[in-house]
Amino acid sequence: MSNASTTSAARGRRAVSNPAGNAVRLLLVLATVGAGTIAVIGGVSWWQDRPLRSIRAAIDDQDFTVASNLADSFLARYPYDTRALLLKGRCLSELGQHASADHLFQRIARQSNGFPDDSDALRAWSVSLLNLEQWTRAIAIMETLTESFPDDAELLYPLTVARIRLSQYEPALESAERLAKIPGHEQEAAVIIGTIHHDRGNGRSALDAWNTVLASNPDAANLQISPEEFFAMVGEELLDSGFPDRAVEYLERSSARLPTGRTFALLGSARSQIGQQQAAVSAWTESIRHEPANPTAREELANFALQNGNAQEAVDMMKPLMNSSDLSSSSAYVLQRAFTQLNDADQAQRWRLMTDQLREQEKQRGRVSELLRTSRDPFLSTYLRAYQLAQQEKWNDADRILQDLLIQHPEDARVQALAAAVRKRGDLPELADQSTRPDSAPGQTSPPHDSPPKPTSSQ
Repeated sequence: MSNASTTSAARGRRAVSNPAGNAVRLLLVLATVGAGTIAVIGGVSWWQDRPLRSIRAAIDDQDFTVASNLADSFLARYPYDTRALLLKGRCLSELGQHASADHLFQRIARQSNGFPDDSDALRAWSVSLLNLEQWTRAIAIMETLTESFPDDAELLYPLTVARIRLSQYEPALESAERLAKIPGHEQEAAVIIGTIHHDRGNGRSALDAWNTVLASNPDAANLQISPEEFFAMVGEELLDSGFPDRAVEYLERSSARLPTGRTFALLGSARSQIGQQQAAVSAWTESIRHEPANPTAREELANFALQNGNAQEAVDMMKPLMNSSDLSSSSAYVLQRAFTQLNDADQAQRWRLMTDQLREQEKQRGRVSELLRTSRDPFLSTYLRAYQLAQQEKWNDADRILQDLLIQHPEDARVQALAAAVRKRGDLPELADQSTRPDSAPGQTSPPHDSPPKPTSSQ
């Protein structure tokens, strides 16, 4: 046998006798091929993603115009790329184009059959909805975000504000109290907690919250509102709670640095209650100088004129309010008394009827306000807030809230009836039974429209 034949046979025997070695060599070859394929695919993906990284870099540098333009260029080639659409939406929100951002985010939700898991985009969407005063939809998104980021002050504060705007006082108090537990946000939270109690008519609780601010920060510095605004809030609550002497202190501090018609009107009322009548008249006069149609100041000055037997002066003082859409029953009653003193029977009768009519309207408004103060249900609070705005003929504000409610509860007869009345700018429906929830079993609510998923991380 030749040497070549011998060598070939030996190789064959080794191959047959060492199958494990063959398998190892085969795996090494396949692994090398696989690694090369993965490297090629990864390289292609890295190359294709360069524009997206450029967009993100521009966003990180807060150059949103550049980022938006880069996104437009990428989307011209890949119009359905979800990642680019999300980045474009964030740019629109940051550039203040909130309606366009909202439209785009809604499109993404439809295109993706639910919103992608992108917390940065969700935050941007909520910011745009807040600016558009789409409170219900903004709340739905922020509530979803807080499930994953429960201690995020940048979420809890606007969530609380949005809930207050819809008079959802119980949920607002819950998120404000969570905010208060975050170091560095205690005073910010105390201001808003006091505001919630004030809006619900819980004066003592409001003062307790605000006193925690004043105890460590007597000048009310570095709050989310100016010191003058804060002092005015405290002064008004002290006046309403029966502490006019203390109210004078805070109202004077406020009016000295930020003179407004409202603050001077409150200051006049506080001074009057502690027997400083001439000082009260001076404050009311100053109120009219800053706000000529301030109703409180004009009513009080007219009452002062009537007490001194100057009925015509009282009528003249009230003339700027006679045709006001915000005329109150107390203003109408002042005019009734003035014309009675002037022996003008026709005008006295006219204003008596007007007084009765306005008192009935205020009674209805008071019923809605009381229901709002005691409501613990977000849907009912939102519905009642829309009803309240409609009572005040703030039709556009009421309509915005109702459109969101119709998306969430399209079959609810109460929402449908109120929305129809608002569209027609007509008479409002009677307040129906407010003890039941819409379209759901007790203790349940319908999910918000296009509810986003729970985000776990930023992308």
